[in-house]
Amino acid sequence: VLELTGTKPMYDDQAILEEQELVFDIENVGDYDARYSIKLDIEETEIEPKYIRYCVDYGHGYFVENTNTLENNSYLIQNRLLKEKEVNNYKVKVWLDIDTTEEYMNKSVKIKLKIDSTQEYAKYAVATFV
Repeated sequence: VLELTGTKPMYDDQAILEEQELVFDIENVGDYDARYSIKLDIEETEIEPKYIRYCVDYGHGYFVENTNTLENNSYLIQNRLLKEKEVNNYKVKVWLDIDTTEEYMNKSVKIKLKIDSTQEYAKYAVATFV
């Protein structure tokens, strides 16, 4: 769970330089490819979603986004296929946009990182006729 409480608004480039981040790996330990999705789910908030900013590093640098496009308080940040025995590394940061109004300065938001995965058992099917 990512939680912001009483944080000060920041410019995007300033927030990216901050050391506070959530670091995690997704590893496919199975024998088949797996499809997974990563979502940010807002569990509780006293802050207007348009002021909540986040960035994700997929291993290729940070991608900055805001949460004003949330559907049902959930935002899909990744949906991909992970080959068997592969590992993907992630870093996520959350902050308040520099334009956040004063009424939200001492408010809080709790964001849950949700990961769903399904194993893809067969890459192709073989039919045998007798």
